[in-house]
Amino acid sequence: PAEIRRLIKELEKAQGRGTTMVSVYVPGKQAQLNRMTKKISEEYGIASNIKSKETMQLVRDALRSIGQVLKGTKSIGKNGLALFCGYDVARGKQVSFELSPPKPIRSPIYSCGPNFEVRPLTKMCNSDPQNAIGFAVIGGEGTLFAVLGDSGVPETVKTTSVRLPKKQSKGGQSAPPSNVSVFNARKAYVTKTVEELNSLFFDHKVNKTKYKRFVFAGPGPLKDKVAEHPKLLSAIKNKVLKVISVAYAFEAGLKEAIRKSESLLHDSQGFWKKQLLQKLFNQIAADTNCYTLGSTDTFEALESGCAETLLLAEDGKYKTVICEKSLVDIAEGKISSETEEKSVQTSVVFHTASQRDLRAKLKEIEEDKSLVVREITSFVDWAWENAEKEHGVKLVLLGCKTPLGVQFAKGFGGIAALTRYPFHSSAGYENTAQDDVEDSSSSSSDDDIADIFG
Repeated sequence: PAEIRRLIKELEKAQGRGTTMVSVYVPGKQAQLNRMTKKISEEYGIASNIKSKETMQLVRDALRSIGQVLKGTKSIGKNGLALFCGYDVARGKQVSFELSPPKPIRSPIYSCGPNFEVRPLTKMCNSDPQNAIGFAVIGGEGTLFAVLGDSGVPETVKTTSVRLPKKQSKGGQSAPPSNVSVFNARKAYVTKTVEELNSLFFDHKVNKTKYKRFVFAGPGPLKDKVAEHPKLLSAIKNKVLKVISVAYAFEAGLKEAIRKSESLLHDSQGFWKKQLLQKLFNQIAADTNCYTLGSTDTFEALESGCAETLLLAEDGKYKTVICEKSLVDIAEGKISSETEEKSVQTSVVFHTASQRDLRAKLKEIEEDKSLVVREITSFVDWAWENAEKEHGVKLVLLGCKTPLGVQFAKGFGGIAALTRYPFHSSAGYENTAQDDVEDSSSSSSDDDIADIFG
């Protein structure tokens, strides 16, 4: 999932010293939770043997934080629990992360070192073949075997080519033998394709299919002969979703087959996210105002409670500048109308800007004497921590490998929201389609936009 991959990137960025970065993976059983709680308690005592007092204190702080989470966990999910805590030298503070892994944790892991142990998470995030769809595009010139996983981007497994003789319509006495040779050649090709399917889509070591379901496609009748062939393993045959007629073979036929089978793939994560993007594009095309584009309008919709679903490109370059705003009128030395207290009070103010415009935004903030910059962070990171917790908004991170994902990132800046009701910006509509593109002209052309709304 994109959310987990994003978190892995954050975990990899964190840098500690010595053994100050503690990682814990707990399998989804109560007994394992109890054992790990006891293990952390023991490690806390062992940490007293660390020679460096500073390192010892940092390790103990991390272990104490993880121990408190474990003790406060009354029940554990079937996938288990992953905890990370340590002092990040770059940030100059302790950081901690807690998550339920996307797949079950098989065995407990306790690790302490200069970096967080993320390899188990990375392995879990690799596309699970058992959730993927196997495609076979069968044409008269060859067959393309491919797999469609959660990323929504098909991967070619193998491509075969063949030269089948054409049927004869003329030739007198030579026609019947020629037609027999055509029949035999097509029969041999179908049999060979079935054998390839049995080899590529079935794991004979564990005696089960490699992928969850299958789709056969092609421009002619050969696909039907393959699907009905007696040598096709029943395990594969029973999982064939549909046999689809397409106009082309190979890659073009694969794209058409995926498009025509989307209605059958409604439970896949890639299809669900694509539907969200398509919903956004439809709202834009219909000009319903039930959406926002760009950082300024989206942030305003978040704070006003209008936003319902926040859509962000996984590799978005927007930054959030977190400031403290003094409630004292610095220029006149008077307390503002927002408070009647004599003591100086502050409130938190957020500003967003693309990487390209960050310097100008910081200069603007500097000129405002009532603002003090407290932290600069990635907008995606800020949204990850605050969107749902503080604003009740569902956050969806979108990959940028699919055509729609690329259009969203480059054409619309990679930041948008679907709103609960029509949204009207206080500052008016701001087109930020090119904010996320640094020193390039990669904004969408009119033809690109027409393709999206197609």
